[in-house]
Amino acid sequence: MGLISVVGPGLVVLGVVALPVLAAVRRRSWSRWAAAFYVLSLALLFVWTAKSIVIADSSFDDPPAWPALPWLLAAVLAAAIAVATLPRRRERGRSSRPAESPCVLFSPATRHACRDDAAGGQVLDVGCGTGTFALLLSRRGCDVIAVDPAAASVEVAQGKPGAQHVRWQVGDATSVQVDDRDLVTMTANTAQLIVEPEAWASTLEACRAALVPGGHLVFETRRRSARAWEGWTAQQTRRTTHVDGVGAVHSHVETVAVEDALVTFRWRYVLPDARGGSETLTSTSTLRFREEAELEDDLRRAGLDVLDVREAPDRPGQELVVLARNRRT
Repeated sequence: MGLISVVGPGLVVLGVVALPVLAAVRRRSWSRWAAAFYVLSLALLFVWTAKSIVIADSSFDDPPAWPALPWLLAAVLAAAIAVATLPRRRERGRSSRPAESPCVLFSPATRHACRDDAAGGQVLDVGCGTGTFALLLSRRGCDVIAVDPAAASVEVAQGKPGAQHVRWQVGDATSVQVDDRDLVTMTANTAQLIVEPEAWASTLEACRAALVPGGHLVFETRRRSARAWEGWTAQQTRRTTHVDGVGAVHSHVETVAVEDALVTFRWRYVLPDARGGSETLTSTSTLRFREEAELEDDLRRAGLDVLDVREAPDRPGQELVVLARNRRT
């Protein structure tokens, strides 16, 4: 029993000390499980310390019995699971999960994808729009492929400063034939604009195929339960934006139709014309609002392991940021 009495507390101390050291070395935030088992290790250390004090107290003629084996097993379990639940180091030294960084001008998925150790990474930006995020990552030293089905948006992106450092492509995720990406992103409404289940499944499979083993997919999606579309009315969304060379542009969005998980809405823009009057432009889109459980099932079927589904930092309760990892080895 003497050896057990020494090894037991030793393992507890190992669990208590190893967790902060490993987290610091890997520069990783702890998972909920790692934090829980770390607290358990602290509790076990406290109990072992109290036990030693009680037994050493000479006022006890008959010290209480402390079964050593169950405590040893608990200590081993706490230390082993705590270490195991720390996110694993990525191949080539990259992060096992994107961390939040202060890119406050961009979308929540951007902040999670734009991590401190992303410089020099291989990134595929699906639904790049006019290239804001793709150019941001390019300036950070990333090798970026940016794809969007709207040729007009890609043309605008190609005319921006630094665009020559990004590979632009008109199409969707399935049209990009690469398998060396460390990170695939879908920011803004990209994921929800893919409304057909077959197209969504194909997109996720294409994202997984583009990733290296252990590579990451990050995208954002609105919570269906928040029913954001109920606030998409002219009264609540009307705004005026002053655009250089154009003047004051008045806009608002209105919900057109809601059919189960599909929500159709229309943006209306009123621009000044050359004759002193105005011109009205409209843009109608449909989004699919997916439940969290549905998203996780879809990702798993595509060969992606869900690392985290977290609240968007600037829209808690309204929007989620989904982090997944390529299961392929």
